[in-house]
Amino acid sequence: NLGAIYRQQNKYQEAVVSYENALKIKEKLRDSTGISNALGNLGTVYQYMGDYNKAEKFLFKSIYIDSLRTNKTSLVSSYITVAELNYYKKNYTEAKKNLEKSLTLSKEVKAVYYMDDAYKLYSTIDSAVGDYKAALGHYQLYEYHKGLVSKQERSQQIDKLETIFLTKEKEQEIKLLNAN
Repeated sequence: NLGAIYRQQNKYQEAVVSYENALKIKEKLRDSTGISNALGNLGTVYQYMGDYNKAEKFLFKSIYIDSLRTNKTSLVSSYITVAELNYYKKNYTEAKKNLEKSLTLSKEVKAVYYMDDAYKLYSTIDSAVGDYKAALGHYQLYEYHKGLVSKQERSQQIDKLETIFLTKEKEQEIKLLNAN
């Protein structure tokens, strides 16, 4: 989390140090999810720094670990990140291939919350290559999926509030029964 804060503040060297420390801790714990996340974060920060070769190295290590664990949800995110790196490298064909992988896996594991990111990047890539019709179509899919995510989040919040309300109601019932 500290690395993410540094990255958002454009303090990339500090972010690298934080992510490297996180990686060491996760390796000691043999936490493959944590290792993969730390590698992915290192890849992202190097991408922001413009060191695409290092970024690619870390991102591919992250994908490799996720594929060994068959963690398809993490793979979805990793493929989007690699697609973004391909976009910055102006390798639009590879970017689209990685987006297709992410979208296929998203549908398979019902990870709707990643699909909006994928379609938004797809729209950006389509615009970069001058395919404005496809860009519009992908942007509409982005808006649709962004709406689904918002709707899903609202539904989860309502469910949580309902659970809290029912719990409080039961507690009052129990108090009343105990008083009687």
